[in-house]
Amino acid sequence: MDGINNQFWDATASNWTTVQCDYKVRFEAYKRGHERLTGSVDSWLDQTTVQHVAGLTRLAHITLDDLRANAIDPRISTIDEALLMRTIQLHDRGEIKSEFGDVKFRDHKAHHERAEYYGLLEEIAELPQATNVADQRAFLLQFVHKQDVWSLLPDGAQLTLQALKETRSLEANLFAYLEYEDNLQYGANNQRKTGQPYVMTWILRNMIQRLDELVQREPLISHFWQSSRRLRYLTYMLENRKILDEDTVCKEKWKKPPVRISHKRSTQVS
Repeated sequence: MDGINNQFWDATASNWTTVQCDYKVRFEAYKRGHERLTGSVDSWLDQTTVQHVAGLTRLAHITLDDLRANAIDPRISTIDEALLMRTIQLHDRGEIKSEFGDVKFRDHKAHHERAEYYGLLEEIAELPQATNVADQRAFLLQFVHKQDVWSLLPDGAQLTLQALKETRSLEANLFAYLEYEDNLQYGANNQRKTGQPYVMTWILRNMIQRLDELVQREPLISHFWQSSRRLRYLTYMLENRKILDEDTVCKEKWKKPPVRISHKRSTQVS
């Protein structure tokens, strides 16, 4: 394509392609546990990375619309929706280049987050400067309230995090809530499809405390994580908690590697 900045368009085409590619099936460890206990995954509900982003995006729209309609906090009118949506699209992209790959939610540590940050930098390295800066800022939003990650990142990233904490703390908390809510929605839908409590019970074990802590940090989230809803989920988890012990007993007897979806990045422009 004569007369066109090929480096610009090659980088654009590569990134345009990559964000549409599924590189993993989420909740794969739960799927294997479900199969261990039930002997079948015939009715299992898979969620790919692209589906995860689509679900988060829709949850964000519904959540923001509800907050605005109820007008329960003056900060709602100043929410940076563009920043939040960009974070949703990019928050897992660093896993593709991370040396650790996909790490289970409950096992995620600060050094995994650091590896994903550098993975994201590699992913967007050839994009225009304005996009690169905006992407880094959006990606870092998810670490605003993870102080243990800050010290592992370069000075520039720490300055960005400090600025985000001072000006966009609400957006960071809303993103955390949306991530937790997406897990709950997945668990509930999987339970309806399979008729089995296994996945929902594990997810609730991981999510209830995190949501409680999030409400302590940002009381606005209690609009969605009400005490009645919490009690209903807690009761469900306690009623089915024996399934967690059963899985712990049998999980060492049958191990399978997680499924990762490979893809090739295109840098060609037709």
